[in-house]
Amino acid sequence: MALLVVENLTKRFGGLLAVNSVSFGVETAEILSVIGPNGAGKTTLFNMLTGIYAPTTGSASLAGRPLVGAKPHQIVAAGLARTFQNIRLFGSMSALENVMVGRHSRTKGGFWTALLPGKAGVAEEKQIAQRASEELDFVGLGHCAAQTASCLCYGDQRRLEVARALATDPQLVLLDEPAAGMNPQETRSLIALIRRIQKRGITVVLIEHDMNLVMNLSDRVVVMNFGQKIADGAPAQVRSDPQVIAAYLGSGAA
Repeated sequence: MALLVVENLTKRFGGLLAVNSVSFGVETAEILSVIGPNGAGKTTLFNMLTGIYAPTTGSASLAGRPLVGAKPHQIVAAGLARTFQNIRLFGSMSALENVMVGRHSRTKGGFWTALLPGKAGVAEEKQIAQRASEELDFVGLGHCAAQTASCLCYGDQRRLEVARALATDPQLVLLDEPAAGMNPQETRSLIALIRRIQKRGITVVLIEHDMNLVMNLSDRVVVMNFGQKIADGAPAQVRSDPQVIAAYLGSGAA
């Protein structure tokens, strides 16, 4: 059984059908790209998988655990983490502190532990800081641990978001346009990072407009247009699909 199973997921906003009965599966440690023109419903799909939007109909599960109806923090606890199209860091906090926020989703201590930390609470906080430091090293930002997040360059902020997601111990991570705004060197670094994530046994699903990245990195590609899935297959297969060509280049291109 696939790690992530999406079945007939649909989202309506009034009279607008943003996502229309989309189904697909993702295997463990697979890299799947979700592509399509602007407005195709890709981010809405991610928002349904992470509990930000409730689907109108349909279902989704991670390792057999239902995602629909769960709250965002419950979905993170189930092993699904994400980054966002628009960077959402705590700008006044350090890079290390931002990643520690992600790691706190796996802590045992609650409100009173944070308010009145005893010996166990202090020890746990040290463990959190250590794990956050390891994730910063993993994404190549170990030297930036003490820097304020808002002072990091754009590409480093993107990688910091990935580190924060990894600190939650995900089985699967959703990356929403991770290469947006990156220069070619930053994009090459991102591709290498995603491959290292895959080698850790973590499944990656990404939304991306950089077709060179998508075709060189993905094991599989799902294509959406006007809220519907129009193709699903290997990159070479999808690239030559007449419906995909028409969606990107106009009906005359097919």
